[in-house]
Amino acid sequence: MAQRLHLSHHVFIRQPFQDYQPTDEGSWYSKDSITWRKDFHRVGVYWRDPFHLEYFVDGEKVRTTSGKEMIDPKGFTKGSGLNKPMHIIINAEDQDWRSDQGITPTDKELADTSNSIMWVDWIRVYKLTDVK
Repeated sequence: MAQRLHLSHHVFIRQPFQDYQPTDEGSWYSKDSITWRKDFHRVGVYWRDPFHLEYFVDGEKVRTTSGKEMIDPKGFTKGSGLNKPMHIIINAEDQDWRSDQGITPTDKELADTSNSIMWVDWIRVYKLTDVK
């Protein structure tokens, strides 16, 4: 995972819990010679409208997801797409699909803070406004 950065969004319903996020090959970004944990990087998302997202890494547009079939193919938003305020989650988590494959870090690996801490220098959120 040190060579790939996951660029994605989630839509879900709470009861019963169901979740969708794109898992196509384009949702995993990599660039030759970059190991993500060794340097700081700038990651951004331009949320243009309810059915269009553009992802940027270090100032370069690297992914676009658009259309109902990419944003919400299971209809969890009842056809309205990403149309309400969202929360930003910045994390480095161990997910079920990894632990189910036996690739969960050990307690010893987690105790090694040189490899188990994610640093976030700053977060900025902008709201696009009309210029008149």
